[in-house]
Amino acid sequence: VFSIFCDIQKESKLEINTKTYLESFSFGLMDIVFAWSSNAKFHEITKMTSTYEGTIIRVLKRLDELLSELVTCSKLIGNENLLQTLKQCKKSIKRDIVFNS
Repeated sequence: VFSIFCDIQKESKLEINTKTYLESFSFGLMDIVFAWSSNAKFHEITKMTSTYEGTIIRVLKRLDELLSELVTCSKLIGNENLLQTLKQCKKSIKRDIVFNS
C-alpha cells in the first residue's frame, strides 16, 4: 500500500524518496493498540511491552484524534460505510483509564 502511494506521488511529479518514506513508519505498538481495542485491560497491555505507560496513553490519544479527523473527512465525502467503521474504531479505543484524564 505504501509503495503504491509513493508511485502515485512520483506520477504526480512530487519528490519522494521511497526507501526513506517506507523506513519512517514504525509498527512497534500495533499489537498493543489491537489488544486495547479488543478490550484488554491496561495492566495487561503494559505487560506486553517495555514501552512506558505514558507513551502508550499518548499513542492511543493521538490515534483517537486521527480517527476524529477521518470521521470528519468521511462525512464530507459522504461515505456512510466508512463513517460507521471509523466511529466503531473510536468507540473501541476510547475507554477506561486512558481517556479518564
